[in-house]
Amino acid sequence: MKEKLEEVFNSGYIKNNNYRVISVDENSCVVEGLLTDTSLNPFGIAHGGYTFGLIDTTAGILANVFGNAVTTNASINYLSKGKGNKLTAKATFLKRGISLSTCECTVYDEEKRLVAKAVLEYYYITN
Repeated sequence: MKEKLEEVFNSGYIKNNNYRVISVDENSCVVEGLLTDTSLNPFGIAHGGYTFGLIDTTAGILANVFGNAVTTNASINYLSKGKGNKLTAKATFLKRGISLSTCECTVYDEEKRLVAKAVLEYYYITN
């Protein structure tokens, strides 16, 4: 499993978006998103799609600790501007099941402001 996760950590999408996996275990995952001019919207703040990608990546890595999981549903609330040099996302399980798992993910900026909060559901295509 560790080799599979290492491959995910270095995949094109994660590299392309300047996401860095900080930690992952069976209970949580933390990923940082380094903000650059290509991750900002026209107002100079983190693009909503960039923030959502960070959330789905973080929760997806956590879900994939237990099998090959794909996102089936997600709900996100954007709560404040994503600004600064990086955003930090942390995902935890709300419920871990055999075929479906539900994760919660929060994103904070460098000043510890809550930028976004999401609930995501993952389906295990193989266990």
